[in-house]
Amino acid sequence: MKRTLKILTSLCMAVLLLCGMVLPSLAASYQNGSTGKVTVSGVWAFHGGRQPGETSSTSNGGNRGNHYNNRLYWYEGYSIDILQMDGSQYTPQYNGKTYFYCIHKWINYGSSNRKFYVDPTGKGDLTKSLYWKNKLNQTQRDLLMLVSMYGFPAKTPQQLGVSTVDDAYAATQAIIWEIVTGRRNQNGLVSNYRSSTEELNGGIAAAKNNVNYFRDKYMLYPYTGNGHTVGEATPALTAYNKILADIAKHDTLASFANSTLTLKWDAASKTYKGSLTDKNGMLVNSSITSALPAGLTASISGNTITVTATKAFGTTKINMKKNLPTLHQVSPLAVLEVTSGTGQEMLCGVMDDPRPYSFSVRTAQGTAKIVKESEDRVVSGLQFRVTGNGIDKTYTTDDEGKISDTLPSGTYTVTEINTPGRYNTPASQAITVPDGGTATVTFKNTIKKGYVELYKADTTTGKALAGAVYGIYNSANVRVGELKTNADGYAQSGLLPYGDGYYLLEEQAPEGYVLDTTKQYFNIRTNNQTVTIRTANTSQMGQIAVRKDDGDTGKPVAAPATFEIRAAADIKTPDGTLKLAAGQLADTVTTQGGIGTTKQLYLGEYGVTEKTAPSGYVQDGKRYPVTLAYGGQTVQIVTESVTVPNRPQMGTITVHKTDSDTGKPVTEAAAVFTIHAKTNIVTGDGTVRYKAGELVDTITTANGSATSKALYLGAYIVTEETAPEGYVLNPVPQEVTLRYGGQTVELVTESVTFANDPQKGTIRVQKNDAESGLPITAYPAIFELRAKTDIVTADGTIRYKAGELSETLSTEKGVVTSKPLYLGTYTVTEKTAPNGYVQDTTVYDVTLFYGKQTVELVTEGISIDNAPQMGSITIEKRDKETGKLIILSDATFQIHAKTDIVTGDGVVHYKAGELVDTVTTVQGLIASKHLYLGTYTVTEITAPDGYILDSTPHDVALAYGGQSVELVTESLSLDNAPQMGTITITKTDKETGKPIVGADAVFELRAKDDIITADGTVRYTKGQLIETLTTKNGVVTSGLLYLGSYTITEITAPEGYLLDDTPHIVTLTYGGQDAELITEGITIENAPQMGRIVITKVDAETGKPIILSPATFEIYAAADIVTPDGTIRYTKGQLVDTLVTENGVATSKLLYLGEYVVIETIAPEGYILDTEPYTAALLYDGQVASLMRYMSGGPVVDQPDIGTDSDTNTESDPTLPTNPDAPQQPDATVPDSKNNASLTIPNNRIPASPKTGDSFPVAALAALGMASVLGLLTVRRHSKKK
Repeated sequence: MKRTLKILTSLCMAVLLLCGMVLPSLAASYQNGSTGKVTVSGVWAFHGGRQPGETSSTSNGGNRGNHYNNRLYWYEGYSIDILQMDGSQYTPQYNGKTYFYCIHKWINYGSSNRKFYVDPTGKGDLTKSLYWKNKLNQTQRDLLMLVSMYGFPAKTPQQLGVSTVDDAYAATQAIIWEIVTGRRNQNGLVSNYRSSTEELNGGIAAAKNNVNYFRDKYMLYPYTGNGHTVGEATPALTAYNKILADIAKHDTLASFANSTLTLKWDAASKTYKGSLTDKNGMLVNSSITSALPAGLTASISGNTITVTATKAFGTTKINMKKNLPTLHQVSPLAVLEVTSGTGQEMLCGVMDDPRPYSFSVRTAQGTAKIVKESEDRVVSGLQFRVTGNGIDKTYTTDDEGKISDTLPSGTYTVTEINTPGRYNTPASQAITVPDGGTATVTFKNTIKKGYVELYKADTTTGKALAGAVYGIYNSANVRVGELKTNADGYAQSGLLPYGDGYYLLEEQAPEGYVLDTTKQYFNIRTNNQTVTIRTANTSQMGQIAVRKDDGDTGKPVAAPATFEIRAAADIKTPDGTLKLAAGQLADTVTTQGGIGTTKQLYLGEYGVTEKTAPSGYVQDGKRYPVTLAYGGQTVQIVTESVTVPNRPQMGTITVHKTDSDTGKPVTEAAAVFTIHAKTNIVTGDGTVRYKAGELVDTITTANGSATSKALYLGAYIVTEETAPEGYVLNPVPQEVTLRYGGQTVELVTESVTFANDPQKGTIRVQKNDAESGLPITAYPAIFELRAKTDIVTADGTIRYKAGELSETLSTEKGVVTSKPLYLGTYTVTEKTAPNGYVQDTTVYDVTLFYGKQTVELVTEGISIDNAPQMGSITIEKRDKETGKLIILSDATFQIHAKTDIVTGDGVVHYKAGELVDTVTTVQGLIASKHLYLGTYTVTEITAPDGYILDSTPHDVALAYGGQSVELVTESLSLDNAPQMGTITITKTDKETGKPIVGADAVFELRAKDDIITADGTVRYTKGQLIETLTTKNGVVTSGLLYLGSYTITEITAPEGYLLDDTPHIVTLTYGGQDAELITEGITIENAPQMGRIVITKVDAETGKPIILSPATFEIYAAADIVTPDGTIRYTKGQLVDTLVTENGVATSKLLYLGEYVVIETIAPEGYILDTEPYTAALLYDGQVASLMRYMSGGPVVDQPDIGTDSDTNTESDPTLPTNPDAPQQPDATVPDSKNNASLTIPNNRIPASPKTGDSFPVAALAALGMASVLGLLTVRRHSKKK
C-alpha cells in the first residue's frame, strides 16, 4: 500500500511540474488569434515510472523517475509525456485531439514571445525552422517525415497493433528520439553509435553510446513486478516494430512497375480492357499522375488497377506515384514556450514523400467484315474506304457483296465511295475490331431522308435553354412536326423527306425569355442529313420606378431623394447565370420631381432603400421589396414601381391622471381624453393637417398616464371625456402646444395633469320568499356586510381590507340599505333568517360597479330568498309472500296531491288530485322528487314483471320538520302477489287424435330450471318434482305454479297404449299485471298397443306341421274392437284378415287388442277341414310392449318366434270367456316378447274312400261349421251384453 501511494504521489508531482512548465506555453494564443486547450498525461502510468525507494535525484540506470525533478530537458531522462490539444488547427487528429512530439531540447526564445512558432510567411512550417534546417541533416529530416506518415496519430493505435494511445504515442516518440539523437539512420540503428556531447552532458550513464537505449528504456519492462519480468516486451514494442516495418517498405513499389499491359476488346462494353494486380500491396496507397489521352481511362480498386480504352492505342505509358496522404496542411511544428521565454520545438502532423513509377498499355487486332445490301440486290463491285488507327485502305465487294480483312483492334470508319446515284449514299459507319475477334458492318441503300436538330441558347450567356417549342413547316407552310428543347437546349426531329424550303418557327419561348419570331429555313438533300440550327433568346428585362411622396398627403415631393437598389436575393438569368449576388448594388437612382427610374435590370427580387431624404423630411430607413417578374414571352421590358413616403416632424402629448384626495397616480383604471386642434395645424408643404377645433386624437390612460399618437406641431386642447372607473369626471379642458424640436428630431413631447374625485355607492338588500318571490315583511333578517377582497381605489389606496366588517344590516319590511361605500366587491351573509324559513347560509357577492362618470353615488341591490322546507317519499316494493324487495323487476307509481298543497306564503303549488310525480323502482326502491309539505296519494300503475298489480291508493303525509331541516322524508312499503299459472295436459290417441277417456295416464311435473321470482327467491330448484298428475277422462290440470319453464314426463301410459316418456317443456309466461292466473295446455299422444295371431297347421296324429300343402284361415272380430279413445276399430263379425299357411305357419297383420275368431276355410290337401271356430284375444301387455298376446277358449298357448328379444310369461285372463266344448291345444308355449300370439290347429287325415252310405257331404260339413261360428258369435254377444 505504501509503495502504491509513493508511486501515485510521484506521478502527481510529475503531472503538476509538467503542467506548471508546459501548459502555460501551450495555452498561449496563436499569432492569428486562435487558441488551443492543451492537456498533459503520463504515458507510463501503467508500465513505467520510478521504482519504490528511488528519489527524484536518481538519474541513471534506465530510471524513468528523472522527470520528477526540476530538469525537463529532453536529454535528461527522456521523459515521455503525452501533449495533446483540443480544437487545434493542426492535423491529423485522433478522437478530437492533436498530438505533439519532442524533437529537441528546451531553448531560450526570448521573453517577448509567448506563442506558437511562426515563420515570416505567417505559417508554422517546420521546414522553415532554423533547427530543422541547420541542426538536422537530410537523412534525419527524411526519417522524421516517414515517422510522421507511419506513426501515431497518422495511424490509429489499432492499426499499429496496440489498444491504447499511450503505447502508440510512446513507440512513435522513441523512434523520433532515436532519429534526432543519431541512433537511427536510413539503414536502421547505427552499430557504432557514439553519444553526442550534449547527451553526455546530460549525465545518463545508461544512454552513453547505447544505440538501443530508447528501445530498452521504453519498449521493455525494466523491473520485475506487477506480473512482469525485467526485459519483457511492453505493448508499445508491437507498435514500435510496426512503424519501423512500414518505414522499411516505404520505397517498395507496385510489382507491375515498368511492365506492359495488353488491352483486349470487350464485346459487351465495346471497349479495350485490362487489369494488373500488385503483389507487393503498394497499389492501395498509389495514385495515377498521368494526364491520360482521350479514350483511355484507368481506375484503382484495392491492389488492382483496371485500364479501359475506347479506341485502339499504341504503347502508352501511364505514370503513377506511391501516395502518403498529406494530412497536415498548415504546420508540423509547434514551439512550446513558458514565461521565462524557453520553449521546445515539437513535431506535429504528417508530411508527404511520394514515389513515382509507371507501366505501359497497348491494344490488340481482329478481323473486319463489310456486308453490302441494297434494294435492287446489286451488291458486287462496290468500293469502300476504311480509315482509322493509321489505316487508310480501299476495298471492293465480291459477288456476294462482302469484304473481309485483318486490322488492328480498334474503331474504324467505313465509307462507301461509289454509291450509284439512284440511291442515297449510305453514311459512314464505325466498326470496332476486337482483339482476336471479328466485327461486321452492314451497309444498305435507303431513300434519302434527314433530320433537323435545334440548339437553343441564351443570347448573352450562351447557356442551353429548355422548354422552347418550335413548329416544323414545309415549303407549303404546312406544320409537319414539332421540336421542344430538353435540359441541354437540344431537340431533334424525326426523319423528314428530301426537300427544300423547310423552316422552324418558335411558338413558345423558354420561361423568362422573349419570343423569337424569326423563321429558320433549312433543306434536306442527303440521306440521314442532320441540319443544325442554332438560335438564341434574349432574357426579359425590367425597370423599377421609384416615387417620392409626402408620407401623409401622398403628394409628390419635389426635392430630390437618392435611393440604392440592391439585389434582395441572387439575381440570375433564366438559364441560371448569376448576375448579382444577394445584397449587391444594382443601381442608384435620384428622383426629380418626385420620381426616378432605374436602368434595365435582370428579373428578380430587389430592395429599394432611401439613402438621402428630401430636404425638410425625416429619412425613411425602410427597405422596400420589389419583384421584377416574368411578364410573358411577348413583353420586352417589364416595369414595377414603388412609392417611398417621408413624414414631417411630429410630437406627442402625455396626460397624467391623479386621485384628488391622495394625489397618487390613478394606475388601476383608465381615463379617456380627446385632443382637438386649437387652430389650423399646417405642415411645411402647406397642407392643413387639422382644422381649428378638429378632433385629432382620443387617448386612454394606462398606469396613470396616456400618450397621444404622433401629432403635427401646433397648439391643442386636451379635454377629459371619460373619467377613470371609480372616479367623477374632471370637466376643465387644458391647452398644450407642440413646438418644433429641430430637424434631426423625429418626435417632440409635452405633458399635462388631470385630478379626479373617487365615486362611491350603497347596497340595498331585499328579503323574499324563494318560491313566490314576495317580500318577507313580517319578520326581520339580519345580515353582515364585509369586503370580499381589498377595496382598493384606482390610485392603489386600500379603503377596506379583505374580510373587514363594513356594516351590520337588519331588514325592515323586507328591505335595508347600507351606508355610502367605496366601489368594489362585498359579501352579504344572512346571520338570522326570518321566522318560519330555512336559513340561507350562502355568502352573496355584491359589486358596486362604476356608474356614470357624472354620478357621485351609485346603488346596487340584492334579493336574498329563503326556500320553504321540502320533503320526499321513499317507496319500497316487496314480494307479498316473502317480504323481500322485488329487485329483478321494476314497478311504477303515480303520486297525486290528496289536498291542495299550500306553502306558508299562501301559494298553492299543487291542487287536490293533481299528478305531481311518476317514479319507477330500481332494485325495489325509489324516492320521489322533492315535494312541498302536505298529504299525497301513492298509487301503483305498473306492477313488477311477474306480479299482479296492487291498485290500492296509499296516503302519505309530509309534515314540517323544523327550520334547520332542509328535507323531511317518509317511507312507504308496498307488496305484490306473484302471478301464478296452471298447466292442463290432454291425453289423445296418436292415430285418431281423440282424448283417451277410457284409461288414465300418470305424469311428473318438474322445474326445467331454477324457478325464481323477481324478489330473487328460488321457488323450485332445477329438476325438482313439483306434482304428479293423473288424467281423468283424458285431461288433468296442475295446481298453481310460479311463472317459469317446466318439464312434463309421462310415467304411466293409459292401459292399451304405449308409454311416451319424452320430456315436454311448458313455459308459464307473464300474462300482464291484470291477470291473476295464466293457463297453458299441452296435448300428449300415445300409440295404441297392437298384436298379431300366428297359426300353426299340424297333423292331428303326428303333431308335426303340415308343410307340403297350405291351409287358408279367416279372422273375424269376435265383438266390436274398441280402443280406449272410444274408436270402434272393427265391428263384430267383420273379416279383418285372411291367412294362408306357408310351410305350415301363417301370421296375421297387426291387429288392435281385442277378441277374434279364427276359422279354417280350406284344409291342406289330403286333410279333413277343421270346422271348429277358435277364439283368440289380444290382451294389453304393459305400456312398453308394442304387440299384445292372445287368449283362446282353452289354455293360453304362446310359441316363441325366431329372433325374439326376450321372453315373458303371462297368466290366463280369467275375464275372458272359455269354451268348454272347444278342443284343447296341446304343446302350448309362452308367447314371444314381440307378443306374436300362436295358435296350433290340427287336421285329421282323410280316411280311405267310404262305402255307399258312409260319406258325409262336404257341403253339409261346411254348412255345419258356419252355423257353429254364428252360434258362437251369438253366444258371445249375449255374454257381452250380460
